[in-house]
Amino acid sequence: MAERPYTSMQELVVALADVMTKQDRTPFAFFGHSMGALVALELARFCARHSLAMPLCLIASGATAPQYDKPSRKLHTLPENELIDALRDYDGSPPEVLEHRELMELLLPMIRADFQLIENYVYRAGRPLELPLTVFVGDEDSHVIQESASHWQKETLGPCRVHRFRGGHFFINSDQTAVLSCIRTTLMDKLARPSEKASYEALSSCY
Repeated sequence: MAERPYTSMQELVVALADVMTKQDRTPFAFFGHSMGALVALELARFCARHSLAMPLCLIASGATAPQYDKPSRKLHTLPENELIDALRDYDGSPPEVLEHRELMELLLPMIRADFQLIENYVYRAGRPLELPLTVFVGDEDSHVIQESASHWQKETLGPCRVHRFRGGHFFINSDQTAVLSCIRTTLMDKLARPSEKASYEALSSCY
């Protein structure tokens, strides 16, 4: 809360990459939900461009494939009451939090910054990643273009698997057991077969 919130994807990714360079060499993966899916994608692309340590895999959850041009709702410009109503529509915040005026006054600047970041984000096509990509989709998520899920494949030379779960935008809460089980299986599969780089390099040479 004491930090200046990020409103630029590029600035956020550079800051996150700087933190990553200070970590040890323990294998890791990226998981991002909603806005976090695009942050995870752009961070992985940044790491690839700058020869930084790469995640074993990327899990993009609750997000439309980035090639799709969704019209911006400019939520970050809404008056306070309308923004709170929009948050209620996402069904990801407990009603008692949204109705707590003092708490919302503390949270809204960060929430506005998040919406501004994602609404100003401009996708640019680039070299596909060389890692497995897993996509999570809620079968009742009205905030995601459902048919776009398979188009995440364009972001990687590796396999891209789509998993559907019961629920709306925050199916990660309502169908939590199934989501965690799928994450566990995905990670264990990668740890069992940690090196697929040669096959990706072969694909990359044909790209």
